[in-house]
Amino acid sequence: MVADGGMLWVVGLMIVGIVGFILMLATLIGALVSMMARAGRALIGLPGGPSPRTCGRCRHVNAAHARYCAQCGQALGAERETTDVHG
Repeated sequence: MVADGGMLWVVGLMIVGIVGFILMLATLIGALVSMMARAGRALIGLPGGPSPRTCGRCRHVNAAHARYCAQCGQALGAERETTDVHG
């Protein structure tokens, strides 16, 4: 039995769709693995990930992405220490 031209188009399009879907999944998995590797390096402090930030006022070690100290509220990255106005 010989398939007609219309059937060949349908089968061809299905094959192209399946191959495209597999390539999309492979790309997505690769991106997720790369993202997890970067996050893992950041969590355990390995080179390649951002380093934790130490507060200049209270010496508390904060997350690498922190803008303010979780302990005392000091802005991280400030060049000079400020004095507490409340005593």
